[in-house]
Amino acid sequence: MGDTLHKLRNGLDVKKHLKVTFVGEPAVDAGGPLREFFHRLLWELSQDNSLLCGPQNARVPRHSVIELERKTFFHVGVILALSLLHGGPAPQFFSSAVADYITIGIEGVKSTMEDVPEYNIRKSLEKVIEKKLHGTYIISDMFISFVVERCWERRRFSQPTL
Repeated sequence: MGDTLHKLRNGLDVKKHLKVTFVGEPAVDAGGPLREFFHRLLWELSQDNSLLCGPQNARVPRHSVIELERKTFFHVGVILALSLLHGGPAPQFFSSAVADYITIGIEGVKSTMEDVPEYNIRKSLEKVIEKKLHGTYIISDMFISFVVERCWERRRFSQPTL
């Protein structure tokens, strides 16, 4: 993953056909090595790392100012798009809310409590909901949705330019 991100940051022309050769494998790239390359990249991305957190089948972006400033999230998006364009695998490790955010936009996201990766915020919201159910607080579902959406908006970034 690191080598690929380095190449993207240093001006890899993604408009040209990509050719992949694995060291020690004399295979001619007729598409198979390129798909294997993207398969390995997406597998590595799906693992625990500085970019994503959450359960294995419901990953969400970590709040990382460093990776944001380095435009890593943007470059990961380029990798995902290239994988799809070249017949590689689609990412199947994002939470449904992240997938909706990518494909539809923030308006299409239906957040649930499980979509809040920050443990302390999630636990605080759960306490508020528990007290609401017991009648201690009168709080609307709209307010809870607002708080969950604000957690998502913290993850929003502006579109970087290449």
